[in-house]
Amino acid sequence: MVWSGSESVSAFPWDQVSLFEGEVDVRTEIATILNNRGHSVFVRKRGDRRCSCYSDRQFDEANPFCPRCDGYGWIYLDYKYLSRRRPAFGTYGFAPKVRAAFGDLTSADNIWYFKHDNEISEAYCIIEVSVDAEGEPTKPYHFERVHDVKLVHAYRDKHGRIEYWAALARERVVGK
Repeated sequence: MVWSGSESVSAFPWDQVSLFEGEVDVRTEIATILNNRGHSVFVRKRGDRRCSCYSDRQFDEANPFCPRCDGYGWIYLDYKYLSRRRPAFGTYGFAPKVRAAFGDLTSADNIWYFKHDNEISEAYCIIEVSVDAEGEPTKPYHFERVHDVKLVHAYRDKHGRIEYWAALARERVVGK
């Protein structure tokens, strides 16, 4: 016997909410999630000038022990943002190989969510630092993890306004 319904069943259970009339403000929802569940990270943006330790003559590389640029070779600026991350299992088609015990789910890639006014690009790094009991970064800052941003996507509403940013980043191995 084949089921036949006499009345239509709505796939969208909240009939009183209209997403197309602007009743749900995604910016406000993302800000609420980040304020409740996010943590502070630093986004490192590369400047437009080379550091004085950079040598064009020898090997075209910077001094890895330089206290000004930390071996990046560029003068950079760090910005403190509120963000939330989740593992990127198969997101965007990447499948990184990470060693783990049998049965553990691991991924070297993470998706980071940022507010609409936090500028982020593929050339940036996301730096996680040690935090205190309240979740605020401790001073002096101690790097826990560094993530290289590989892909950035701006999620927009139907009128083209940016609602939030999602950045795919791969964790960089940092010596301790």
